[in-house]
Amino acid sequence: KLAHDKQFSSFEKKVSENQPSKMKGTEVSKYEQAAEKLRVENESLQEKLREISKENTKLHEKISKIHDENDSFAQTSVLRARNDMLNQEVVNLTDRIRALEKEVIGG
Repeated sequence: KLAHDKQFSSFEKKVSENQPSKMKGTEVSKYEQAAEKLRVENESLQEKLREISKENTKLHEKISKIHDENDSFAQTSVLRARNDMLNQEVVNLTDRIRALEKEVIGG
């Protein structure tokens, strides 16, 4: 036989020996205890995963809210700058109108 055939046969034998139907009573009990321990651990890990997923979702919502607030702040800043420009334009036009009125009335 080839080396890998021997190794494969050895693994098959080990798997066969560890099947619950071929184990003795105490071995089956140990196997069942180990399986129960893994099941409980798996449930615990799944619960932690659910909690982390919820926290992740909340953090994404907060990030989105902050992003929206930053966008609102940026929009507000742009609107304020535009408002200042328009106010200055009103002052300039008002000064111009007054100057024209003085020319027309005074001239």
